[in-house]
Amino acid sequence: MADIQRLNYFNQQFLVEVDFEGEQKYHLDMRRRHNRLLHTSGVAEGLQVVKTDAKKLNITPGTALDSKGQELVLLDNFAIDLSASASTSAANAVVFITITYGEKESDPQPPPPATLVGNTRVTEKPTIVASTALPDSSVVQLARITLDGSGNIPGNVNDSFDGGVRVAAGSVLADNSVSVKKLKKTLSSLSGTDTVTIPRGESRQIPAFTAPLASASSAFLVVYAFSPTAAAKFRWEQQYSTAGTAPNLTINQTVTFTNLSETPIDVKYKIYIVLES
Repeated sequence: MADIQRLNYFNQQFLVEVDFEGEQKYHLDMRRRHNRLLHTSGVAEGLQVVKTDAKKLNITPGTALDSKGQELVLLDNFAIDLSASASTSAANAVVFITITYGEKESDPQPPPPATLVGNTRVTEKPTIVASTALPDSSVVQLARITLDGSGNIPGNVNDSFDGGVRVAAGSVLADNSVSVKKLKKTLSSLSGTDTVTIPRGESRQIPAFTAPLASASSAFLVVYAFSPTAAAKFRWEQQYSTAGTAPNLTINQTVTFTNLSETPIDVKYKIYIVLES
């Protein structure tokens, strides 16, 4: 049965190549396992695809995660010339811009002694490709571009492209993993848990939060609501308004429940205010 192992150090221990490789492998595997299981693949920041000429693009620096949990980090601008390939400069071609993980050994051990041969670093550098082939799940797609009848990139210089294939990296949420108690910001209940009875076709407005703008400009509402009434159907809306004049503006936030059912219904609700720290 396989086990997870990491190095254990002690004084006067003799370390060789396999030990240092094992140290790096442990941290790489655990970090990529975290990325793969707790995050979705996609673009985390940057990596914008920008037109610089009729057949040229620039990819801005940024970071992405792939389906294996590997980090794809581009530190410098990357230029793509679509005219380098007949397929990516053909009239009306659909071109996919993708990024994949790449690494290679670098920085050779300098002499002397000549008997020591090897590279001292592993350089991680992603591979960015323009291709008309439909990408698979092993790559992160940055853009899809349909060229015009002359095989040129449409639009103007400095236009950014997406094409509907670019996906932002996200977080994986397991069942029941999100609750009020687990929210990062400090929440204080404004209403407790209350019930309101709403006749057919009518609405009820609930005052939610009132405060000076200066102390509440970074506040927003979290609303939980349900109805125990059979065949209930209702809608709720949040309203925001200001009163007074600067610099003494006051904000008012309310929640309105509207009965869309054929009979009166009860609505149980709870309103929280989330205050940014």
